[in-house]
Amino acid sequence: MINETLLVTGVGLAAYPIGSIVKLIVTDENEGLIHIDKTPKKISDMMDEMVNDISIALGIDVDVMTSTTREQQVTIPRQILIYFLILRFNIPLNVSLNKIGTLINRHHATVIYSKKTVETALEVNDPLVLMLFYRAFDCLSNEDKYYIELYNEKAKQRGISQRAKA
Repeated sequence: MINETLLVTGVGLAAYPIGSIVKLIVTDENEGLIHIDKTPKKISDMMDEMVNDISIALGIDVDVMTSTTREQQVTIPRQILIYFLILRFNIPLNVSLNKIGTLINRHHATVIYSKKTVETALEVNDPLVLMLFYRAFDCLSNEDKYYIELYNEKAKQRGISQRAKA
């Protein structure tokens, strides 16, 4: 059993395998301590929780969200789910795109395509994507929101126009 503490300072982020058990302590150099998760969790459990929460928030059953259907009313919410999974688990914790894809029955190429599709839709202010994005964002935990906003700040610093939150 691996019991790791992940200390996020906004400078460097550590990578842990998907089966790792993490206790998250979130700090910011300017703001100090932001959040302490006192209950260690498996990364896979945290990912399942996000899938469940976003599915409920968007009114789609988890089984349908992870199914092979290509219907637009499922595809767009699924792409938003994938986008949040990448920002929350791939970027800060280095969970592979293959593992994210496996969680929702997709290939890693579909995961990459979904991220690009959502970024483009957010950039052009697509009303449907924006509505679903903010509905999903509102259901996330403070810890999840922190990582998404951290990505947004890093994107601004690098001058990238695609951001997680407009």
